[in-house]
Amino acid sequence: MASKLNLGSVSHGDKSIHFLRIILSDNLLQGKLKLPPIFVSKYGKYLSDTMFLKLPNGAEWSVNLEKHDDGVWFQKGWNEFVKYHSLAHGHLLIFRYDGSSHFHVLICDMGGTEIEYPINESNHKRVRIKSEEVQPFKRQKTSAYNKNNKSNLQDTVFPQQVRDNKGKN
Repeated sequence: MASKLNLGSVSHGDKSIHFLRIILSDNLLQGKLKLPPIFVSKYGKYLSDTMFLKLPNGAEWSVNLEKHDDGVWFQKGWNEFVKYHSLAHGHLLIFRYDGSSHFHVLICDMGGTEIEYPINESNHKRVRIKSEEVQPFKRQKTSAYNKNNKSNLQDTVFPQQVRDNKGKN
């Protein structure tokens, strides 16, 4: 791997360089993610051993690249990134290479919709996450139905007092 690129951002004409990866069970079990071979052949000389993955919420993760005979992989730090963001089989990651060892990353659910992670209110500037600080992001499942299979929306839309007074005009 070469040292980091000094030219700022690398782009193909006026377009940014993007690639996507679908998370598979093997990626989760192995704790690594392979960069596309075509991307590596074109831009590998600009990649440093440590890359920074920046999310829209401002969080920035340090992940090491490791080169093997079968390609270049996100490895050290990758497993913590996966756990923190609760990545699962079928999630889609869209990477935009910004040069200077940085990727901007969008994480999408299995339906292709971007997952919005909370902004760290304590520091709006740059949040660098260290693997020791990792606490998994927990998504809450919500439902319009309670355990008795009755709608919870009923009390929101028609409060009990309104329902009790219906027809009493």
